[in-house]
Amino acid sequence: MSIFKSTILFSVFTLLAQVLGVLRDVLLVRFAGVGSQLDTYYMAFKIPDLLNGFYAIFLGSVIFIPIITKAYKNKSKEEVVAKINEVASFVFVLIIAFSTIIFIAMPLLVNYLVPSWDALQKTELIKLSRILIFSQLFFPLGIIAGSIGMVFGNIKSVAISGLIYNIGILFGVLALYPIFGIVGVCYGVVLGAILFAAVQIFPKEVRQIFFKIRFVYTPHIWKSFVINNYPRLISVFGWQAFILALAVFAATFGTSAVSVFTLAYNMEVSVISILGMSLASVLMPIFSKHHEAGDDVAMQKDLTQSVIIVSWFGLLFTFIFYFLSYETVKVLFYFSNLSLDKELAIAFVFAVFVLSLTMQNYFEIIRKYFYATNKIWEVSIMIIVFIAFATFFYFISKNYLNLSTPVSSIAFAFFFANIITCTFITIYYKIYKIINFNQVFNNLKNIIISIFLSIFVFSIAILFFPNIFILAKDMHILSFASVLLYSFVKFLALLLLVLCFCFVLKDKILFKYLSYFKNKVL
Repeated sequence: MSIFKSTILFSVFTLLAQVLGVLRDVLLVRFAGVGSQLDTYYMAFKIPDLLNGFYAIFLGSVIFIPIITKAYKNKSKEEVVAKINEVASFVFVLIIAFSTIIFIAMPLLVNYLVPSWDALQKTELIKLSRILIFSQLFFPLGIIAGSIGMVFGNIKSVAISGLIYNIGILFGVLALYPIFGIVGVCYGVVLGAILFAAVQIFPKEVRQIFFKIRFVYTPHIWKSFVINNYPRLISVFGWQAFILALAVFAATFGTSAVSVFTLAYNMEVSVISILGMSLASVLMPIFSKHHEAGDDVAMQKDLTQSVIIVSWFGLLFTFIFYFLSYETVKVLFYFSNLSLDKELAIAFVFAVFVLSLTMQNYFEIIRKYFYATNKIWEVSIMIIVFIAFATFFYFISKNYLNLSTPVSSIAFAFFFANIITCTFITIYYKIYKIINFNQVFNNLKNIIISIFLSIFVFSIAILFFPNIFILAKDMHILSFASVLLYSFVKFLALLLLVLCFCFVLKDKILFKYLSYFKNKVL
């Protein structure tokens, strides 16, 4: 299956998964409200996610796909099983150890993470986190099975796994929340994790290898594994700890701040997942194969095309969602009984987050390239640089910017840290020699010009027809049908505005991309 067909497959299932993910958040807001209960659930989710990031990034991208690719180079399934046994055995020892430590240490962690919360909320946080830790025991099974499927060319089960996972959580929200309360949602997460693993183990070519995996005690290999991979392990845990720290920062802004931050961040991640993460997931085994074959020409071509695609669509969706941030929130949470101030807060934070969309997509592609080519310290340094600048800009924006929504200081920190980090990795690691940036810039100049011209036309239209474009102050009293229709018309107008400018520019960029996708995909 070609890169573009695989990307479309991933994007479609990722889109469905993210739709369910957004629906999950919408229903949670409707049932639990934006307050202390939802704050507790989202914070509880962040703590086990320290392990989840380890599975998703470290195991799949960094470890299993490269070693399986290398072992499968000689078409030897026995060698694949042997390599997985060596690493997976040690990984499961680590997982059980880390899960046990977090489970026991939860009361201590809670006092450090949210010292301002009352005793009842802390007790609830401990209970929810301990339930969610059990879900993390199933993710490595799915990651191992998914890595086998990716390398052996069966990506459908991997593509659908996120959708199945969210179905499990949605079941928890709809069926178990009315019975058990917020604890029922956590039971749904555990169910989703079980389904996530099961669907990736199901394909025949995966089962033939997966059920041959056995525990192997090889301390010399484990020691070598730690020595060779500890920088990447530290960087992955560092990133997950940073995401947890952001939630801790948000908690300092008072009740509902964690929920506002998480809801806005989840919305932005949903947009990134549909394109950037989907494409990066498809490219990871392909980059590994190019690296093993020493095919630098194919590597440069795939890198260049992927950067063009994520940049083109990233800029387009940044423009649209920035101007439609309030309408997006209003449509999604119309039936959730959100107050106007909560709607505006989520919309403002989401609007700032979405400014980083293109840079984060670029970040994903380069990170997968580094993982595939075994550049250990490059990824670690890249993440350390981002965390350092994000933390710095967070304190600057918190203390020196007079923000109407204080939690948006986190989103501003993300934006500025992305600019510096993307510039740093491009120059310091000479990415401009790996990717054909002349081709990238030639393809992007029209869309950039189009967006700036569209902003100009949009601004003129607002001056002359303010009532058509600015209805935010009145939208809370409109019917859902009118809000949805208005939002759709505005979305369509913005999209057509950009595409019209693309069409009239000399390179006919719209037709170029339609032709390109027709030749590659169909």
